[in-house]
Amino acid sequence: MSDSRIVLCGSLAQQPARGGHAWVFLQYLLGFRALGLNVLFIDRLTPQMGAGRAGSEYLASVMEQFGLDGDYHLVGAGRERIAGIERSAALARTQGSLLINVNGFLSDEEFLEAASVRIGPAEMALTRMPFGPRLAAR
Repeated sequence: MSDSRIVLCGSLAQQPARGGHAWVFLQYLLGFRALGLNVLFIDRLTPQMGAGRAGSEYLASVMEQFGLDGDYHLVGAGRERIAGIERSAALARTQGSLLINVNGFLSDEEFLEAASVRIGPAEMALTRMPFGPRLAAR
């Protein structure tokens, strides 16, 4: 495993038992890992999201099935760890990483500031425009 780190932020725990939705994130995590990169998935679950315990158990199950049980962190409303690795370990792995914040899902400034490079919704939208690849290459 290389020291190159990619942190993917998305919403998996809020969508329990939706396999297609899980694959949106798994394809990236497994692909980056196959390339030899160190991957981390950060998810967020608050009481207002409604999935509750079923969501955190589903996330844990999916991560375990694909050998990612040590590669995720589920954060709650007050920054507390709900599941996965400890917050301090997740922050250490985020330090100096490339962070891909799918749909701007992660709003935790401590994680966002720890990453060396952040890709959020605005940057992702640019790559879908006709001039996106040329702009991204500059």
